[in-house]
Amino acid sequence: MTALITTMDISTWKMMLHQAEILVQSGMLPNSVKTPAAAVAIMMKGHELGMPPMQAFASINIIQGKPTLSPEGMLAQIWRTIPKAIIDFIRLEDDYCEIKAARPGRPATTFIYTKEDATKAGLIKKDNWLKYPRAMHRSRCVSEMARTLFPDAIAGCSYTPDEIDPDIIYMDESGEIAVQKKEPTSEKPQDRPAQPKEKPLEKYDEEKHWSGVLTLCGMQGDESYIDLLKASLEGILMDRSTVKELQAKAIQDDKIRRQREELLDEHPNLGE
Repeated sequence: MTALITTMDISTWKMMLHQAEILVQSGMLPNSVKTPAAAVAIMMKGHELGMPPMQAFASINIIQGKPTLSPEGMLAQIWRTIPKAIIDFIRLEDDYCEIKAARPGRPATTFIYTKEDATKAGLIKKDNWLKYPRAMHRSRCVSEMARTLFPDAIAGCSYTPDEIDPDIIYMDESGEIAVQKKEPTSEKPQDRPAQPKEKPLEKYDEEKHWSGVLTLCGMQGDESYIDLLKASLEGILMDRSTVKELQAKAIQDDKIRRQREELLDEHPNLGE
C-alpha cells in the first residue's frame, strides 16, 4: 500500500500559496473555487491524499466545511493506494448499481444501491437524480463501498458532495459543481428590525435658499441683497445700468438697516 503524505515542509507550503494565487487568477479552476484560501484548502487535502494540485481540484470539494471526494476520486485513491484491491461493477443502470469489492486476501462484499433507496432518502426528485440517474446511483454505491472497505484510502473524504448537500447542482456526470444552493433563512419578515422611515424632502423654497446663502456670508437676507446675489451667481445678463441700480439699492437698504439698528441701541423702548 502506498503511504499517504501527512507532513509538509515550509518550501512546499510557500509554493502552494503562490500556486493558489496564480491558479485563481487564471480562471481555470472549478466554479466552486473562488479564492486563494479555498484553493489552498483543497490543495492541502490533496497533498495529504498524495494528489497533485490539478487532480485535487478535479476530485475534491469543500462542502459545509467538510472535504468531499467525487466517486471517480474515491476509485482513483483506492486503486492508487491499494493496487491489488478488487472492485467489479456487476450491474449499472439508471435505477440500480451493484458492486462487488474486496481488499487483498479478503473475501468479497457486495454493495447495492437502488431507486427504492434513493426514494426513501428523498433524493429521487432532486435535480441531479432527474438528469443523471445512472451516475447518481453509481456515486452512492461507490461511496458506501469506499467507506466500508477502504477508509484508509480516502482518508476522511468519506462522502461525495451531494451526500453532504443534496441540493448541489452538478454541471454534468463528472460531478463538477455548478450551483450550491443557499439554505433558506428561518427569519420571518416580522422578526426583522423596523427600518427608520426617511424624512420626506422639503419643498424647495427659493427665497429661503438665497436668505440662507446670505446668512452664511454674514449678511442679512434683505431683498436687495438677494436680487444682487442671484444676479451675480446665476449669471443673469444685465446691462451696466441695471447692475448699478441693484448695487445702489443694496447699499441704501443696508445703510437704512444700520441706522435703524443704531437708533434701537440708543433708544431700546422704540422697539416695543
